[in-house]
Amino acid sequence: MLPSIDTKPEKHILKPWWDVLTDYISLFLMIIPMFGIYLQITRDNMTCLPCKWVDNNQCKTFPHTNTTTEFQNEGIFSWENYASPYCYEATLHWFAKYAPYVLFFHTLIFMACSKFLFTIPCTSSNLDKFVAILLECVDSPWTTKALSETVVAESGPTSSENMTVLMNDEVGVNWHHRTTSKIATKILGKKDGEKAKALFEKVKKFRVKVEKGKVIYFVYISQTIIKIVNVVLVIIYPVINLRFIEFDVVCFLNVVGYNTLSCINTLAKPYGILVVAYIILGVMYGLSCIYTLIWMCTRSLKTYSFESIREESCYSDIPDMVNDFAFMLHLTDQYDSLYTERFAVFLSEASEKRLRQVNLDNEWKLERLSQHITKNSKGRLGLQLFKLSGIPNTVFELKELEVLKLVLSPDLIIPSKISQLSNLTEMWLCHTPAEIDVQALDFLSENLRTLHVIFIDNKEIPRWICSLKNLSELHLTGNLGSAEFRDLNMLKVLYLKNNLTTLPQAVINMGEHLYRLCIQNNGTKLENVSSLKKMVNLMWLELVACNLDPIPSSISSLHKLQELDLKDNNLTSIEAIVSFQSLKYLVCLKLWHNNIAHIPVQIGTLVRLQRLYLNNNKIEEMSQSLFCCQNLRLLDLSHNKLTSIDANIGDLKHLRHFAVTANMIETLPPELFKCKKLHTLNLGHNLLETLPSSINELTALCKLELRENLLSSLPVELGECHQLKRSGLVVENNLFDTLETSVKEQFLNRCAAH
Repeated sequence: MLPSIDTKPEKHILKPWWDVLTDYISLFLMIIPMFGIYLQITRDNMTCLPCKWVDNNQCKTFPHTNTTTEFQNEGIFSWENYASPYCYEATLHWFAKYAPYVLFFHTLIFMACSKFLFTIPCTSSNLDKFVAILLECVDSPWTTKALSETVVAESGPTSSENMTVLMNDEVGVNWHHRTTSKIATKILGKKDGEKAKALFEKVKKFRVKVEKGKVIYFVYISQTIIKIVNVVLVIIYPVINLRFIEFDVVCFLNVVGYNTLSCINTLAKPYGILVVAYIILGVMYGLSCIYTLIWMCTRSLKTYSFESIREESCYSDIPDMVNDFAFMLHLTDQYDSLYTERFAVFLSEASEKRLRQVNLDNEWKLERLSQHITKNSKGRLGLQLFKLSGIPNTVFELKELEVLKLVLSPDLIIPSKISQLSNLTEMWLCHTPAEIDVQALDFLSENLRTLHVIFIDNKEIPRWICSLKNLSELHLTGNLGSAEFRDLNMLKVLYLKNNLTTLPQAVINMGEHLYRLCIQNNGTKLENVSSLKKMVNLMWLELVACNLDPIPSSISSLHKLQELDLKDNNLTSIEAIVSFQSLKYLVCLKLWHNNIAHIPVQIGTLVRLQRLYLNNNKIEEMSQSLFCCQNLRLLDLSHNKLTSIDANIGDLKHLRHFAVTANMIETLPPELFKCKKLHTLNLGHNLLETLPSSINELTALCKLELRENLLSSLPVELGECHQLKRSGLVVENNLFDTLETSVKEQFLNRCAAH
């Protein structure tokens, strides 16, 4: 059972036992002079008679004369009313007269010193905030939960051993497990979790502010020194002047009839007793202050260590405090160390992370997570978590999850529970330099195949990536710098999106294993690409926006290359492709989005080429040598400056996809319709006035684009293209309506049948 403490004392939390003792002594010290002042006000201070009338030893030591032998009684009384006050003021020692007032003044100093720390603005505000925050932390349900988990963590193994000795049957062990688990998993309400989260922030801000100063420490030690000095004064001169508080006093007064009077100080004995009592209490007060001073001088009160709590609890990351924050914790320790033990929960980053996890679990229930599951382009089930401090535990109940995307979560830790996602093969870390549990790393090392990392600086790249031994595909977007990726021997695909000036050594080192390399360089010129020749196993190479002009000769060394993409490189001349004839497996060449003005004759050497992309260039005519590539299946010349289609197009017997969208073509050559295998023909955004009736020869045609031309009608023969449906005929509706009704019905019937 967790110990409980009283949270009502408030500021008394910051008062050690010696301060409480001095407060009580100050109370008695105040009573003594107040009682003396009361006696002085309510009683006659002094009564005087002529020495002749009294038998007084002091009077015998002084000569006295009587000038009148007879007097009237009335004269005696009027004379006495004058003599007594006079002798009190003129003859009595100052300490005997004003002792209560002097002691009252010293008592005020004691009491002012006791209250000074909690009164002046520069210290009282911080002390008030500290006490308020401390009591909030002590009362917080999160404190109780955190300490409960600590108790379970500490007692678990021991209890298990004891129970094993007492009962070896499974029932005993299971009972213990259920009991401790029930304590550890005490539910924290959503509202309590939010309050605890705000309290963590409050503690952080207050700590940063208070640890900068030492004002409270210096005020406390200064008031202690002032108290000691005051005690010394209270002890010294009352002891010295105590002898002057006399009961019998001789007064010399020149009045008619007498010059020597014998007076009695009626307050002498009470004053003496009160002064002695005050001195005794002052000594006790002084001893307490000396103890305080010794305590402050013999201990390092400007630092506070939670070493014992770190050793006894699961929160080993609790930092040591300094300056005023440390001093206030020392004061609290003297009152009750349990306060600092409970307060330490809110100083631990591990505790804060656990709280964030609890809040996440409260916020992200299974129903809510299920609503965020989507399918990507590959048909994989994925979940994106945006700006979260961790991964909700409910995520690990989604066994079917294949893709996990973590976005803008800088403090995230991947827990061991991720191993429950048995189908997880792909992960995204977008500006999320996540840390990872050892067991989680073992699981991802075995199961993760694809990883996307988006970052600004390479410091955001988790170092544990190098431990993913079965990773086959890696996407890196950001400033790669000098980052290294060792031991990724199974990596086959690497995507880099950044602003490289040269190929990083880390990429070159992985080159022997890579099958596919894609670099999107955002227009930055990629220098010294000769190291590409070391990537002898490359089959797909994409160098996009790398400002490569001319084409690097090192590409011709990649003898296994099947697909080459040189998009958006400002290429103006591509004669270097003559060296590509050594690439026996090259079937796809993408030279799109460049500044190519003509197709060189060297293109004819690439006889094995099956797909050629030359769209979005400045080509004005089709080269004759182009038709030597008779294995072409796809030819894209869209968005160029062509005015006609060469008649040799008919030589491309295997052509299935032909696109000349957005050119200036006016007519179609009859030879085009000899490409019997053509199933896609894009002719949109040109200057065509008629569509030849021989279009019916393209019996395999599935898609025909004719938008934005000068056509006034469509030929009836279009209906004989039996594979062409209405959805595949991309044309304006009014132009489609020019077809005969029977032909239009054919198109509609094909759609219905489909």
